[in-house]
Amino acid sequence: MLKRAIPFIVTFVLGLAIASIFVNIVPSFNFKRGDRNRNHRQIISELEKDNDQLRKENRCLKNKTIKQTDEFIFEDSVPPPMPIEPRRNR
Repeated sequence: MLKRAIPFIVTFVLGLAIASIFVNIVPSFNFKRGDRNRNHRQIISELEKDNDQLRKENRCLKNKTIKQTDEFIFEDSVPPPMPIEPRRNR
């Protein structure tokens, strides 16, 4: 059992030592409960504002296209596909 535990412990300590060069391994327990909820609420309120704005824009666009359906041509709005070059024989 000791033959298996010692290499594992040595490898683990060596890995932590190498990782500590690149990353801070010490955990920080400075969690503030209010920060996470406040940030979450802020994100939700921003998303709700964006959704309201997009709904208004959609309504405006729908009203414009309904009023201008005679002038609006849907076929010309998409460009034709690119021509395909014929394959060359080797």
